[in-house]
Amino acid sequence: MMWLRRVMIGLTAALVLVGSAAAKDWFEGLASDVVVDDQPGVLPPADRVVDNAAGPSRFDNADRAYCGPNYTRCYEDCDDRFGPCWTIKADAVIMKRERPKQVPLLLDASNDPVFNASDLHFDFEAGPQVSITRHFDRGFDLEATYFGIDAWNASRVDGNLPGVTHLNTIDTLYIAPGVDVSTTYRSRLHSLEINLRRPSRLFGWLTWLVGFRLVELHEDLEMQFEFFGQSALYHARTRNYMYGLQVGTDMAIWDRGGPLRIDGLVKVAAYDDDARHRSAVDQPPGYTFAGPINTGDDFMAFTGELGIVGKYQLTDCIALRAGYQLLWVEGVALASNQMPASNLSAGTGIDTSGSPFYHGGLVGLEITR
Repeated sequence: MMWLRRVMIGLTAALVLVGSAAAKDWFEGLASDVVVDDQPGVLPPADRVVDNAAGPSRFDNADRAYCGPNYTRCYEDCDDRFGPCWTIKADAVIMKRERPKQVPLLLDASNDPVFNASDLHFDFEAGPQVSITRHFDRGFDLEATYFGIDAWNASRVDGNLPGVTHLNTIDTLYIAPGVDVSTTYRSRLHSLEINLRRPSRLFGWLTWLVGFRLVELHEDLEMQFEFFGQSALYHARTRNYMYGLQVGTDMAIWDRGGPLRIDGLVKVAAYDDDARHRSAVDQPPGYTFAGPINTGDDFMAFTGELGIVGKYQLTDCIALRAGYQLLWVEGVALASNQMPASNLSAGTGIDTSGSPFYHGGLVGLEITR
C-alpha cells in the first residue's frame, strides 16, 4: 500500500499549495453578503425554484450559496428559507487496518528474526459513521461527524520454537528452547470532528471545511509463552489521544442534475498527540518479572483522509449512499513498535513513528429536512 500513501502525501501537498486561494475565497465570503438580483441579503423568491422531473428540485446557480449543496424540496418549514435545515448521514463502515510494519519481536541466538509484527494480519471490521449537519444562511454549515471501529484483532500461534530465543528489547530477555508462543494484537480507532463548511466562491463544485478533530487510537499486544509447564506474558499497551485542527474539501465529481451524483472528499489534520506506552513481562501472568514501563509525552501527529461517495436520491428527502474511503495516520505510538524501543530494566522507552493505514467501504442513508 505504499503507493496509496504516496498519493495521499501528494494530495496533502496539493491542498497546502491551494491554501492561500482557499483562505482568500473563505474570508471574502465572510466579508460580503450573498447578492441575489444585485440586492444583498434578499432571499431568493419562489419563482427561482426550478422543478427537475428527473430528480429533486434544484435552484439556479445564484441561489446555491444560500441553500448549500443539498437543495431539495424538504424545506417548507425551515425559517422561510430555501433548502434543508438539517442533513443526517448514517453509514455502516467496513474497514481494514493494514498489517503492521516488519518489526522483529522475537530473535534467535544469532539475532535473526524468528517472529515479526508483520506476520499478524487484520481482517475487515465494521463500525458506525454518523454525521449531522445544520445549514445556516449564506451557505454556512456546521457539521459533526463520529466514526469508530473497536474490533480489529489479529492472532497467531507458533509451537515448539527451536533453540533459545529472546525478546527484541534493549535489555535482552532470553526464553527457553521449545517454547510455544500465542500472540494476540488488538486495535481500535475512534474519531470525532466538528467542521464549519462553506461553498467556494471561486469554484462552484467545491466546498471548503475547517474545524477541530479528536482521534483516539488504542492498541494492545500480548505474547503468551508456554515452556516446561511454566508460562510468561509480555504485554504492551499504547494509547494515543490526538487533538488538532483540520482543513479539507468536499467536491462534486459528477452531477448532471439527476438522482445520481458522485462526490469526493479530502481532509488533512495536524494534532497534539498525548501518546502513552505501558509494557511489562509477567511470570507467571499477574506477577511482574521485568518492567513495567509506564511512560508518555506529547508529540506531533497527522492524518490524511480520502473518500469517494455515490449518492442516489430515492425520494426528495432520502438518498442511498455508498462509497470507499482511505485514512492514513502518521506519528503515533503502536503496540507492535514498542519492543525495540523498550528498556524493561530501566522502565523507559516509547516509539511514536507508527503510521497505520486504513481503507474500506461504506453504505448508508442520507436524510435532509
